[in-house]
Amino acid sequence: MKYLIKILFLLLINTGAYAAPAIEYQHDQQRYTFPELTISANVFFTELSQYSGIDIYYYPELIIPNVFRGISLHEDELLRLLDKNFSLIKSFKNEQLASLQILPEGQIQSNNLRHAGSLIVELSQSSNALQEHPALLSDQRVRVLKAKERREKIISELKVKQENKKEQKDQKKNNKKIIRAQKKAKKQQEELTRLKHYQDTDKEIYERLLPFYKHQFGEPDFSKINNSNQP
Repeated sequence: MKYLIKILFLLLINTGAYAAPAIEYQHDQQRYTFPELTISANVFFTELSQYSGIDIYYYPELIIPNVFRGISLHEDELLRLLDKNFSLIKSFKNEQLASLQILPEGQIQSNNLRHAGSLIVELSQSSNALQEHPALLSDQRVRVLKAKERREKIISELKVKQENKKEQKDQKKNNKKIIRAQKKAKKQQEELTRLKHYQDTDKEIYERLLPFYKHQFGEPDFSKINNSNQP
């Protein structure tokens, strides 16, 4: 019986060790989808650090606000939302975000920060000590940044293609308008010339043609006649 209990206990430990991640991460979209249920700061920042490659130190007693429940965000959106709800101290390497200190809102330093993902949860770090360390880009962070660069390049190329396509469509539409206007002007010039001809040579035909001209072009202005079109 004791042996069976021991086996069951080991199974429970292993099951907990391989629990499914709380945060869903889409690598191709670099999008984080958070669960509907509230999760602990330890789980939240550990998984965020694992996915993003950002070295994260956080105040252990932080409570993840409900605004994150069930939400789906890209990294830039996530960082902005974190900045609205906590105090962030950012460290950069080659102008890229390498590490974060996440403190209670309004606080600018702490002597009790926990390293996300660290197995030694009792070990604390101070803000001042961390800021003295050079920021480094983890291998995962480099992979994420390269994937982000590729994604942004694809989006930029698609945007350029869409803009070019729209520009070509607008140009084609404008060209059609110009051609229609040119055809209408040519037809009006021909009809005006013909109308003037009959005004001078046959009043009866002129009176019959005049209503049709007015309906299509308005009141005739014979001063606009191009002499080259006269018969």
